[in-house]
Amino acid sequence: QKSLHQTYQTAQGTISVFIEYVAPPNRLVIFGAGHDAQPLVSMAKMQGWHVSVIDSRPHFARQARFPEADHVRCIDLKAVDLKDSIALAELSKLTHGAAVAIMSH
Repeated sequence: QKSLHQTYQTAQGTISVFIEYVAPPNRLVIFGAGHDAQPLVSMAKMQGWHVSVIDSRPHFARQARFPEADHVRCIDLKAVDLKDSIALAELSKLTHGAAVAIMSH
């Protein structure tokens, strides 16, 4: 997709229009909210990325630990039931079209 300059004829005359394509920000989903993920969030935000952080540990998955992140979620992926369409839809929405960093041991 790109920007374009277009001219249109109307009953009232000619109109010249510039249409600018503005791409949505790149998205990064980080699985793992350890201390090593904090600088990655900062670097991605400096580049204009939309950043989500996911961890199963409530004491790590806190917005206060990642103030620059757009979303911080506490999700225990081991406990996600593959038949739970709501949980799967949420994970799919978070990760669809996104770059993913898995920062776990």
